[in-house]
Amino acid sequence: MWTCCSTAQIVCPCLVSEKEPRKEQFLNAQDCARVAEPYPLSFVAENTENPTRVAEGNFRDSRADLRAIATPQNAHPVDLKKLLVMRTKFSDLKASSSHRKSNSFLPSRDTSAVALESLLLVSPTPSSERENLFNRVLSELTCHSTVGVIRLYVNQEQPVYKLGLLHFIRFGLEVIFKSFGVRVLKTDDERIFLVSTSSASVLKATLAALRFCTTFSNNYNSLQVYLSAGIDTGEILLVPEDFYGDPVNTASKLGEDNACAGEVSVSRRSLADAAGSSVEFLGKIDIEFRTVSISGVEIEYGQLSTVSEELFHRYISDLPLPSPEDVHHYARFALMSPLARSVALRCIELLPLQLLNASYRHLSVRRVECELSRRVTLLQSDLSGFTRLTRKYGIMHFLSLVMRCRYFYAECLDRYGGKILKYDGDNVITIFDSPVEAAFLVSALVRKINAYNKCV
Repeated sequence: MWTCCSTAQIVCPCLVSEKEPRKEQFLNAQDCARVAEPYPLSFVAENTENPTRVAEGNFRDSRADLRAIATPQNAHPVDLKKLLVMRTKFSDLKASSSHRKSNSFLPSRDTSAVALESLLLVSPTPSSERENLFNRVLSELTCHSTVGVIRLYVNQEQPVYKLGLLHFIRFGLEVIFKSFGVRVLKTDDERIFLVSTSSASVLKATLAALRFCTTFSNNYNSLQVYLSAGIDTGEILLVPEDFYGDPVNTASKLGEDNACAGEVSVSRRSLADAAGSSVEFLGKIDIEFRTVSISGVEIEYGQLSTVSEELFHRYISDLPLPSPEDVHHYARFALMSPLARSVALRCIELLPLQLLNASYRHLSVRRVECELSRRVTLLQSDLSGFTRLTRKYGIMHFLSLVMRCRYFYAECLDRYGGKILKYDGDNVITIFDSPVEAAFLVSALVRKINAYNKCV
């Protein structure tokens, strides 16, 4: 596991809070190194202009306190009373299902959450009980699906305009994806992750999204946005707000590293699956077949670009693309928290779109930027060895380690504060009010992980 920590001024809508901000406490790089000295971790701390140095005695007390709470004998064990009911819940969920899961079935959020939490009960050492639980969870969460990974390219450098444009495009694409029955699993910066049991639906929805971005850019010269996409089909492990598996990696590589702006890279197996669904337009458009090496494996794929208007309306969708007013109306009633929705609307309504019923048009860009800006310490952790561990022990072993690390993270956050910004696969991105909190949390987290590894 590695960690990286830095302190900077960022603009982030999820950091807006009505509470009074906590008093910031800054350390320079030398102080951070002294806090972390007894522990095997590495991070980078930005030196602030006026760092408040902490007395040497306080450092000694902090290190002693950190050693006391981070030692294995004082580490909080998994609450078995709370987690032992997972097996019963897991059995009840499976028993209540009136049919067996087929290849076209996507597991529900409740089933996925209970199955993942049950991994905390498993012993770290190999055993028949461990393998049985792994197989059970694997059968419950595995499904044959098509994955789409979309990368957006926005030409805005001003933070508020960029955030507003990203929100606007995301809402517009969400309207399109819903019309095709495609599920948006998560969004991450400029990326959008899609999943569906139908390759044809993902392909059509992606081409509609490409047309939406192209039309929008043609209508608004100052707000240029483009996309590239990758699509692949196969067995994936679908969990709440995330997924794992070879199709996810392949689609990401095809969409982010391989396709250029305005292009869609579709694996041959996705094209074959879509062709089996009687997608007539595949035989009427130009598809350039290529080969790319991904993790040492040769992948054949087809390169597509914008479909003509005639073919689009005839074979993909005869519905009009959502207008800016449609997107604005959808954004006002989207299923988001009121605070997050108001932040998104503020940024969207400052764009030069001439929107009607705009509630925040009187605000200035500078004012919104000040409201959304906050100086924080950002911590990102990552589990190393995904490919090695997965190939040697299987995806369930790696997933159990991910869940275990998230549990350790939650324990440390209860003591040192901080807020988990998001999960990204095996990455955890957390924000803190000061680098002191981040340094203490990482030190305690590494101690917990080292103690766990000694038990394996």
